[in-house]
Amino acid sequence: MSTQTAKDFPNQLPNESQTIAESSLHRLREITEMLDEANRWAVFGRLMPGIAHNINNSLAVIFGHIQLYKFKHPGFKEMDIIQEQAHQIKNIIGYLSGKACGEASTQKSSINICKLLENELNLLTADPFYKHEVKKTIDLPKDTPCINGYYRDISFALLSIINFSLDSMMEADRKEFVLSVSSDDDYITINVSDTGKPLSGQQNEAPDLASVDYQSARIGKYIVNLAKTRDIIARYHGEMSLISNNPSGKKIQICFPKQHDQ
Repeated sequence: MSTQTAKDFPNQLPNESQTIAESSLHRLREITEMLDEANRWAVFGRLMPGIAHNINNSLAVIFGHIQLYKFKHPGFKEMDIIQEQAHQIKNIIGYLSGKACGEASTQKSSINICKLLENELNLLTADPFYKHEVKKTIDLPKDTPCINGYYRDISFALLSIINFSLDSMMEADRKEFVLSVSSDDDYITINVSDTGKPLSGQQNEAPDLASVDYQSARIGKYIVNLAKTRDIIARYHGEMSLISNNPSGKKIQICFPKQHDQ
């Protein structure tokens, strides 16, 4: 039995229905690509501890030789530069290991949002736009309470908002990004502000964050889907809100209840 599609009957579908069908197929291909990427991350995450162990073993040998050389040649200051770069390599491996293992995990864990954000922002410095063109103000208190959840959920939700914010500043004259985390007796609150273009509404409707769904030109095939972000946050009984939205920039706020029993 053969399978027939809309293309086999070009005259039987109204233009609107054909457009909807084509849009649905396009979205299905995007979702398939995202699942393929997630599977690759899962494999990488399982291998990453071994990869990190091997690299750190090699770095330990390098550090040992650096210390020995500095002892024998105390006046050779260039060795300090080599040592500093070796420490930087070790830090990058740590960031990658934390990201890969977190993304690959299928178990809920206690997540410190500030530590997660610090790790993700350190990896984001691989993006030249974020590293060199954006003025950043970051406030991540170390004593922020943890939430119980999946790393990949929280990572996807927060990075989607961060990347949306950064993308909106690509053409802005002033590129300023502010990320802060605070907590009170009831909530952990994340505020993301930027000086990028405001979010537009459709047909005189108020702007809706959940309508944001596009493929980022800044970082390749990364899909920014704030409807999915909203749904993830809602799973943790949290909320995503557009606090301000004007020509000078916008502010997005995410609130998670504290000590919620997952």
